[in-house]
Formats: sequence, C-alpha cells, structure tokens
Amino acid sequence: YKRQTPLNPKLSMVRKPGKYRVVELYTWTNMVASAANLEPDVWECYEPISLPRFDILTESGRINARAFMYVVDPDLVVIADPCTAWSIMNLNMIQRTPQQCRDLQVKQEKARTFLVFVEEIVHFQHKRLRAVVRENPTTSVSWKEPPIMAAFSQPGMASVKTDMCMYNKVRPDTGEHVRKSTMLKGTKEICEACTRKCDKSHSHSPIEGRMAVKPMVNGVLPKTCKVSERAGGYTIDFA
Repeated sequence: YKRQTPLNPKLSMVRKPGKYRVVELYTWTNMVASAANLEPDVWECYEPISLPRFDILTESGRINARAFMYVVDPDLVVIADPCTAWSIMNLNMIQRTPQQCRDLQVKQEKARTFLVFVEEIVHFQHKRLRAVVRENPTTSVSWKEPPIMAAFSQPGMASVKTDMCMYNKVRPDTGEHVRKSTMLKGTKEICEACTRKCDKSHSHSPIEGRMAVKPMVNGVLPKTCKVSERAGGYTIDFA
C-alpha cells in the first residue's frame, strides 16, 4: 500500500457555520445528496467526489479532492467505492487460468488506491468528530483489506448488515425484490439507524443476467443493463 499525503484534520477542526453538509465519495447516483435536497432548510449538498472532476487514481485528482474537502467541510461523508475487484463471485470465477488470476490481481492493485483514500477520508472525519459511513456488499473481500480494517477499527465506529429489499429495492422490469445484502461501517448512530434485515414477506430475484430498464416503444427494443449494475444504486427510501 503506497502512502499518500493525507488530509490534515487540524486544518479543519472548527466547523464552518451553516447548514449540515453532505458529500458522497465514489457514488455514481448521488442519491444521498438527492434525498438531502428534499430538506433544503437543513442540508446543503455538493457534487460527489467522483469522475469526471475527481480521478482518485491520479495524484492530481486526490489533491483536488482534498482541497474540495477543506472547502466544503462536510458533516457527513457517504462512501461507496467500486466493489467489482473484491466481489466474491469474481474471485470464484477466476480460479480457471493463471492469466485470469493475474488479471484480477492487477484490478485489485488498482483498486487499493481507492481503499487507501477511503482510509484517509474516514480518519479525517473521525478525528474532526464528523460522521462517515461506508457501504459495500457483505461478501466483499475489501472489508478484510488493511486500510479498511484500520479505518473502521476506531472508537465510535459500528458495523451492521442491512438488506436493500427492505428499502424498496426492486427490479423495474418484473417488480421482484432484490435483496442485496449490504454491510455498513462507520459512525455508530448512522449505522444502527440503517440496519434492516429481510422480513421474508417476499421472494428475491437473483442478481445475475440482464434486465430491461425501459419498455419497448414502437417496436424498438428496450434498453437493458446488468442486474448487478442496477442493484448497485440506492433507493430514495434508503437514502
């Protein structure tokens, strides 16, 4: 793990006045900020630290992201870093050839840059007594990576599991629930408020294959996407 020049909590210990501020890290839907926008008198929302403006894989991208954090001074950071390289399904599939094993190793080496930056953000929030939470699939092996284990081993941190089907996570084409068992780690009060296990009142669609996200119109085939890609986003109920 290559150490980076970290954010300095001492430069941002005194909270800037104003509304509560939320920033999302790596998320592509920005759903938490969208939900916060429903209470404009309480929350102030900002663009996520993600592409295209912030490329965390580059030094310049990380420098820009740190400067952004100092300016915004967020009260809450929600982290959803890419999990493809850490998927248990991915790991099972690569037990075929040495080349496939090597390809996954390269992906994980690249993904570790994200994990080190996650560690940096978590320490920054924790030392300033601000809130932070990370979500990833329960089975993601990234939870066992040293930067993540170190980041969430600090006092006041909690670890919980939740099922997204309890937050109205359904397939748009069939209406079936998608369970998407998710682990949350971070500020204790937030994690404990977000834990809901499936009540078994419904069945679940497997997270595999493709699905239609738009109906057929005038004979034009519907737009499709991978079920796993669709499962990755938050619902407004969860946000």
